[in-house]
Amino acid sequence: MLQRNAVRPHEGRELSLMLAGRKKFAIFSEEAPSDEAFARNSVPEQIYAPYVARGRIVRLDADIWHAKLRRPIRYVCYTLPGSEWRAQAFFWIRREIYGGRRQPDPSDDVMIARLLGYSMDEVEAFRSAFAGAAALG
Repeated sequence: MLQRNAVRPHEGRELSLMLAGRKKFAIFSEEAPSDEAFARNSVPEQIYAPYVARGRIVRLDADIWHAKLRRPIRYVCYTLPGSEWRAQAFFWIRREIYGGRRQPDPSDDVMIARLLGYSMDEVEAFRSAFAGAAALG
């Protein structure tokens, strides 16, 4: 059986990779919560907060309306300074698709995976292991 970390080698190690300068962008998502306790558990805010406060990591967030679900999805992104464009590109892709302005395409998954820092070999391993999976990230 294929190990999840074999196809998502960054998962669970985002912060340590970012602090080492080996990952420039991480994404966390949740349905935009009305319950703050839920929000605290879904996004590792407390873990990233000291690094955000010191300017080592930048936090960006967006509540993106999902037309089919008829509710917003909250995305919290962390980037290294100078890589904020990665989060903005990710937000744009999600707004276009979730807003119904265009249909999702497999290339969206590849673009998001590359924004996250996955190599093309890692992207292909994920696609092979999870053929038909909705999205990376």
